[in-house]
Amino acid sequence: MLDPKYLRDVPEGIAEYFDELETRILKDIARRISQNDYMMTSTAEYQMHKLEELGVSMLEIEQAISEVLNITDTKVKEIIRDSSYRSVQKDNDMAKAAGIEPPHPDLTQAILNGIRSTNTEIRNICNSMASAANMAFEHALDQAYLSVSSGAFSFADAVKTAVNDLGKNGIRWIDYPTGAHRRADSAIRNALRTGVNQTAARCQEQNLDEMDCNLVETTSHMGARPEHAKWQGMLFWRKTPVNGLQNFYEATGYGTGAGLCGWNCRHNFFPNFDGELSFEHYDEEANAKQYELDQEQRYNERKIREWKRRQAVNKAGGVDNTREAKKVREWQKRQADFLKKYPDMKRNYARESISNRKVMLGSSAGGKANNAAGILIEKIDMKHVDNYIHKYENEIKDLPVEHSYVLQADGKVFHYTGDKKSVRFDEANLKDAIILHNHPILEDVETNSFENDDFWFLQNYGLVIDKLRATYGNLRYEVKVLKDISSIDYDSYMYGDIGTALMYGEIEGDIHELIFKQLDKEGYIKYVKSKAK
Repeated sequence: MLDPKYLRDVPEGIAEYFDELETRILKDIARRISQNDYMMTSTAEYQMHKLEELGVSMLEIEQAISEVLNITDTKVKEIIRDSSYRSVQKDNDMAKAAGIEPPHPDLTQAILNGIRSTNTEIRNICNSMASAANMAFEHALDQAYLSVSSGAFSFADAVKTAVNDLGKNGIRWIDYPTGAHRRADSAIRNALRTGVNQTAARCQEQNLDEMDCNLVETTSHMGARPEHAKWQGMLFWRKTPVNGLQNFYEATGYGTGAGLCGWNCRHNFFPNFDGELSFEHYDEEANAKQYELDQEQRYNERKIREWKRRQAVNKAGGVDNTREAKKVREWQKRQADFLKKYPDMKRNYARESISNRKVMLGSSAGGKANNAAGILIEKIDMKHVDNYIHKYENEIKDLPVEHSYVLQADGKVFHYTGDKKSVRFDEANLKDAIILHNHPILEDVETNSFENDDFWFLQNYGLVIDKLRATYGNLRYEVKVLKDISSIDYDSYMYGDIGTALMYGEIEGDIHELIFKQLDKEGYIKYVKSKAK
């Protein structure tokens, strides 16, 4: 059995890579549009340059997709394998509890088939994405060129319009045979959730056949789509008819795209040995209400991502993004008000984010870290965590490259090594973790607080981790995020009142430290600077 909550969350990590990939591609296209210098040329020359640009762009898009697939292919294999064994093990635990010796079927082929079909589906989505991205680039170039060549718009206005439309439309939707449309990240979520569930279900069927189990029960969750709510949390027979029960396959549509374990379905099933229901069959009216609430939350999340993407694309194309930043705040407020009205609904910040999934800290923007795997150092007693923080920070405080210790909530401590500018820890479990890292000593620089890259990290993970610490020689910096900072524009602080006052000598200090102090004053974070004893 796979729990509906597990199936809800299982594709999120993979989907975020593709959400970020779309934004990365769009930002690159916007930059190319704004930097091109052939809008004022003849049509023939424009077409020649356009073909060159499209060729280069396609190569870079394919390279970007290849990089993501190199990461996700392995992750998909791990997810499907682990999910399949998890589901069968839970079924076997139920069998043992009922006094039945569970079988040990060979699931290798079923799992390999599931991995192959799911990764093939993801690659097909990526092929569509690459083609759609290049078409979006060509359309934007033609739109800008025609606007300028007709004399209707200046070059600046044409670029502004093209970049605005690019951010608004994004990489066009993935089209399904049914006529449904999804963006790349949504298509990936659906493909992975379906692949995981179907592979696990085939393994479960094989296992149930070997233990000669006839009765199965479907899982149940609030917010199920109406056509699935009719059969969730119910008991069925598989092979031999039982009086008062329905046929499992006919009643649930199991084995079809629209049925149990079909397209994007979060329901699963498990063996039943006593004929008594284990799960609650939710009231259909209450379920329908929850379904509507879930749909509204998903809609708010899509709008937040949309306006964040439009803001990022405009910024990359050198186009004013004030309106887009305002829209981000409006939709975030709408989401916050909605969740306040329905406190049982939980906010999922990952589904509101478009940012890079590579978990990186850096003392300088643009630093590229070594892709070093974390090393498990030890498992500590978190009751004495302050002693370990002191120990680890003393070890890295004077090192010439950046290092990080991730102290996980379970006490496991992982060490990561970067370079002079940044350090990555892509595979770390950041939930309630304490993260330590050093800023290498710079000549004639007395203080070196958190900077742009650290703030980017906090925007994405600040409400996930416990706290972030940095060491610079004997100086120690600590920040804990108290409320959502994802919509804050760091540059507005750097080039706004604080930056201006610093430039004219009205205040003194490190610009980044001043910004973090201001954010502390405004209640977004708790920021502490201290000196090691």
